[in-house]
Amino acid sequence: MRAELKGIQPNDFLDWDAFVSADRTQPQDGHGCFTLDIGPEAEPGSEMFQANVSTPSMASHARARGERTFRGFIVESFEPESIDRVLRNYVSSVTGPNWEAIVQQLRHRLDWEYEGMSAV
Repeated sequence: MRAELKGIQPNDFLDWDAFVSADRTQPQDGHGCFTLDIGPEAEPGSEMFQANVSTPSMASHARARGERTFRGFIVESFEPESIDRVLRNYVSSVTGPNWEAIVQQLRHRLDWEYEGMSAV
């Protein structure tokens, strides 16, 4: 079984189209969070995950402020095409014998919508 990225929603914009059309005067200095709809490839349904995406310079600024680690994805340029490509490549690389195994792998770099919830 393989994971499939079924949708990307930037958290700081109304939708992906608004993000695409936004002015980027310094694409080398960017950071943002994105909600990803991910589900089993070629099957209906998805679950939401949060992804942090940053350029190297913005990740450096975070380290300079004392943040020890960056959990997310580094892109050379904070452009929609680069972000889309990096996220799709990562998600499509995740495989497992079942959906639960895929979710466990995705959680290494993404926050799952059910993170921290106890079983009922």
